[in-house]
Amino acid sequence: MLRIRGPWFHGARCCFREWGCPPLASSSQSLIPHSFISLSSNPKYAELHKGLHGRICTAMLLPAAKVLDLRIKSPDSFLLYKKVKSTRLGAKYHGLASYAKWHEACRAGSILRFVFRSEKDHPELFVRQEIIRCSANDREVSEAVLYTHNFTREWIEAVIGPAKEMGYNAVVCNELEKTLSSIASTQLFVFNPECLSPPNWVNPLEPGLLAEFQ
Repeated sequence: MLRIRGPWFHGARCCFREWGCPPLASSSQSLIPHSFISLSSNPKYAELHKGLHGRICTAMLLPAAKVLDLRIKSPDSFLLYKKVKSTRLGAKYHGLASYAKWHEACRAGSILRFVFRSEKDHPELFVRQEIIRCSANDREVSEAVLYTHNFTREWIEAVIGPAKEMGYNAVVCNELEKTLSSIASTQLFVFNPECLSPPNWVNPLEPGLLAEFQ
């Protein structure tokens, strides 16, 4: 099992010295900002957020941080499950019928990708997904992609956010990005910047520097 302390990887479009205000992926894309700092055990996942000219940094989670690890069954993981299930989106998520299914989804990495039961549950999301698959209009597709990205962010907030109200500084959960790998990556979501060591920016010109972590 991954050591929770790290190292963890974070991709950004520009460098910064402190974790207090890490930049958004792109201010021009109108992405909904997260209430946490997202880091990954896999540098390839961090690559997704740095853009063409960004950088990747590493950080360690400080020992004093209170962490809810959703890969492990616990009373607080069960409480979080109940909280998520009671939300507007959680009530419609396919796969939250039981705590066992929730735990399985957290371990498999599928919990952070919204799966609705039928088209009528989310007709707008269904329409936008169809546009992405079928439309030849670049602007229409771009708007649909932005919509689905923001929807995914809203869902991740619904899953992770309640842990902050429960007194946690961070959450650990697996995430599966099928475009990158068939194996889920472990993600760290940090609510309190002071729980992270300062960002250590990796020099992308040094061959093999990230290879040892992959």
